[in-house]
Amino acid sequence: MLCERVLGNLDLEPAPDSRVDWLDLTWFDCAQRALSRRTRGGSSIRILLGIGQHLRHGDVLVRDPSGNTIAVNLLPADVLVARPRTMQEMGQLALEFGNLHQPVQITADELIVLFDGPTAGILNRRGIPHLRQQRRFLPEPASITSLPRSSSSFTLSRV
Repeated sequence: MLCERVLGNLDLEPAPDSRVDWLDLTWFDCAQRALSRRTRGGSSIRILLGIGQHLRHGDVLVRDPSGNTIAVNLLPADVLVARPRTMQEMGQLALEFGNLHQPVQITADELIVLFDGPTAGILNRRGIPHLRQQRRFLPEPASITSLPRSSSSFTLSRV
């Protein structure tokens, strides 16, 4: 079955739990436009989203007339949860993580990044309070994905 758009989200439109067939995806899978996977119930699903679209936990991909639903289950990832104490620390961390090209999830008082040696080293070196946890990781989409694209008929020619 092919899914070309998200039909809704279970956070906004709950479905009976017994009728939901979960599609388990990693944070990286959710950032992809095109996927081919199997749900927990064994249904095969292909996903092809528009440019700049991405999946989130609870997104409804299929809702059939009998009430069965296929929805995204974002699997927890191994992350570092940093709690900068000041705006200066927040800015320094954002700069350092950006230099590493690390995807970052930003909340009101936390920066969340995937666990690895360099990110842990930055937090330890700067003395910023942090914890290693298993959480659903929802990084901020890169702003470059929403920039205008050139036309498919655009060509360069040398004179």
